[in-house]
Amino acid sequence: AQQAEEVSRLLSTLAQLITALPGDLAPRWRGRLAAFWSRLVGWLADCRDVGRLALAALVGMNATLLLEGPDFGSRRAATLYQSAHPFLRRVWAEQRPLPRLKEALAVYCLCTVLLGGLPGPH
Repeated sequence: AQQAEEVSRLLSTLAQLITALPGDLAPRWRGRLAAFWSRLVGWLADCRDVGRLALAALVGMNATLLLEGPDFGSRRAATLYQSAHPFLRRVWAEQRPLPRLKEALAVYCLCTVLLGGLPGPH
């Protein structure tokens, strides 16, 4: 529990740093951040975490998507969404979510839609 709290604080700090960036990220860092968030939400889905770690991860992903906007790219947004899908479903199904958890989920989904990260009908 103490480790989860520490990781949650670190993720929150990362989200704050991303939000405070004075400009755009270099393209290689966009890719690295996307890969980091993809691996993290995959792990959170496997762990079935829908607590503070889940909230910190969603806030961090939102900060990344909002900072980069169209520069992040629909391909990266789609890749992140594919990795995050099981995690997102678990968060949405949570009966007693943390305050702000479903709000952060809604912001993530809106950002993903606006960036063209959701697959269209085939």
